[in-house]
Amino acid sequence: MQLNKSIANEIESIFTQNIEVDWTKRVSVKSRIRILICKELMKNHFSKEEAEELSNNIVKMVIEKHTEG
Repeated sequence: MQLNKSIANEIESIFTQNIEVDWTKRVSVKSRIRILICKELMKNHFSKEEAEELSNNIVKMVIEKHTEG
């Protein structure tokens, strides 16, 4: 399955509402964000396995992008 624009907007909103200082170094914040993304994806008909994999990949990509430069 592919993420549509509304799901992407919801995921972006999850990040903006949950990002804290040094969030990339805090396991609890990363976990909370991953769980919220996973719930959003499952709400949009992704299987639990797909949602977990995607949420892990999304958080990983955002952390990599956030820590560049």
